[in-house]
Amino acid sequence: MNIFFGIFFIFLHFINISISTTPNILIFLVDDLGYGDLGCYGNSTINSPHIDSLTRDGARYTQMYSAASICTPSRPKPKCHFPTIPVR
Repeated sequence: MNIFFGIFFIFLHFINISISTTPNILIFLVDDLGYGDLGCYGNSTINSPHIDSLTRDGARYTQMYSAASICTPSRPKPKCHFPTIPVR
């Protein structure tokens, strides 16, 4: 039985190596972050070296859109795709 599990895990390891050529996608969902709040967008006061290295090696988006004008309904919007409720 242990030999079966050993062979099975070795097989899974080689499958994982062959599949790992797909790109890694990271999506950061942050609240109350402005355009100039990170070093990669020109802020010299806030130190964000890890995020800056991600933007140097990956894609950097310069146009952002919000699902709502206040933060509460805009947080779940990208996750559930339901229409936002008007807030007065």
